Amino acid sequence: MLRHQYQYRSYQYAFTLIEMLAVIIVVGVLASIAVPKFLDLQRSATIASMQGLQGALNSAVSLSFARSAADGVQNEAMATITVNGQLIDVVYGFPAGTQSGIGTMVVSPSSDWQQRPSTHLGAYVYWPSRFDVDAWPAQCFIRYRQSTGVGNAPVIDFYTGSASGSGC
Repeated sequence: MLRHQYQYRSYQYAFTLIEMLAVIIVVGVLASIAVPKFLDLQRSATIASMQGLQGALNSAVSLSFARSAADGVQNEAMATITVNGQLIDVVYGFPAGTQSGIGTMVVSPSSDWQQRPSTHLGAYVYWPSRFDVDAWPAQCFIRYRQSTGVGNAPVIDFYTGSASGSGC
């Protein structure tokens, strides 16, 4: 006589509690590694963007001095030049640290950069728009300080705060 043996297969339709805990622990470990790296990438991207703006400021300084020299006003304490149809206030041939000086020479999208005259006379600041606070509390800004005399180039300060916590 022939006997049929049936094999019963049990199918698992859900994860066990141990498997769920193992997955949660692995995801937690990966997240603890990935999140700090992501935050550091955001800081690096902000600093790279600031370096680009610093390059634009340096180009504006060179362009305005060349125009001032061509107009013969590079030694004057205060003058106005025309660059690309815009009137630019210059101090000793370099853009003044005002809205009508460097603020007109270097125009950036408000979605990227906030800008205003500094609290220091003859200075102008730019800081990333992602900060809801002003430049100094954000501790992430570029400050343009106008020329102080004949032959003295403007100073461009690049401030990113500290790597631990505050700043960019």
